Amino acid sequence: MIMEPAINQLNLFSQILCPRPVKPLPVPTARAISFRSKYRKAYYLRHPEKLKEERKRRYLKYRERELARRQEHRKKARLKNPELERKKARDQYRSYFDRNVDKVRAYKRRYSKERRPFVKAWKIKIRDEFLKEYGGKCTCCGIAERSFLTLEHINHDGKKHRKDTWGNSTTLLLDLKKRGWPKDGFTIFCWNCNMATRFGQACPHKEEK
Repeated sequence: MIMEPAINQLNLFSQILCPRPVKPLPVPTARAISFRSKYRKAYYLRHPEKLKEERKRRYLKYRERELARRQEHRKKARLKNPELERKKARDQYRSYFDRNVDKVRAYKRRYSKERRPFVKAWKIKIRDEFLKEYGGKCTCCGIAERSFLTLEHINHDGKKHRKDTWGNSTTLLLDLKKRGWPKDGFTIFCWNCNMATRFGQACPHKEEK
């Protein structure tokens, strides 16, 4: 007499060797899709708070994973086509700004007022690091008054550098910090020496010597 486990094993082998054809799932008709959408809409109208709570719960549950996935996707997209990503970001900001002009302006006024002391202190810190790394004085005339000092591009390629870094003085210094404060091609000049050599001319301090 064949025991029940043996019978079940034979049935399993027969299903593996001679599988039964699987019927394809029926394609939903337009009427069925319309009925589902109407049902979901009616359910949402009856239970809006319940669905909002459920969405919030799911968002909080998978928030970290979703944010990490989005950041990774954006990073790959920026590396693949940076110009397209910049254009998309500008278009999205412009579209949002056009739809919420008053809201954006009010937020900027409030945010800038609140953050102004912190931003100012942060910019001073970056500038202090820059001056420390490059000697803290003009390499042409030797003046050490920090209010007179600025970054000098030895190869006169400051325009290209500003364009590459979306350029103001702080972004230039941040770019140099990110690159490890390179000494090749960069130094400190006072504003007098910087303006005197702007168009490739020799500085009067060197002519006097």
